[in-house]
Amino acid sequence: LRLTDPEQCFGIGGGLAGLTTARGIARRSSLWRLGRPDFRLDRPLLRLRGLLVELFGGRRQLRDPLAGSAHLLILYGFCAEMVATSLISIQDWSGVHFLEGRFYLGYSLLADLFGIAGLIGIGMAAWRRAFLRPAHLHTVFDDWLSLALLGLVFLQGFAIEGARIAVSELEEHADLWQRASL
Repeated sequence: LRLTDPEQCFGIGGGLAGLTTARGIARRSSLWRLGRPDFRLDRPLLRLRGLLVELFGGRRQLRDPLAGSAHLLILYGFCAEMVATSLISIQDWSGVHFLEGRFYLGYSLLADLFGIAGLIGIGMAAWRRAFLRPAHLHTVFDDWLSLALLGLVFLQGFAIEGARIAVSELEEHADLWQRASL
């Protein structure tokens, strides 16, 4: 095991995040089972629209503006980083190089901005838990571990991209497009 290998570090971080998520789901599943089942297959388009509004619009979460904004920044940041990483993987595996020129620079800028947004969201969530401490919010170790692992995922992405740029592209793209990674 060499912790200098980025893929192994990513695997270890992802594994820890997955275990933390599985543990949280297992602990909360008893709460979810308290409700009675209801057959809800009517109005599928309306239900799908409601799901998408809740998932990507955060309607309920935004009732508390700080918490809702933090959650949405983390969600959007993570989703954008997943898409960015997937595009790199598709390019590497397919051999078709489409991340070039101005498209690559815009793609890199957006990926960096969404990564920064995710880190800001994590900072907001940590601030809320550490300093604001709403009475209804019961913070446990798992909450801090989840925030730390999410932060690690974002920071790890910046570190890996920065190392890649330093090794292969520093003089070619030494402009304002990729400052978050450097």
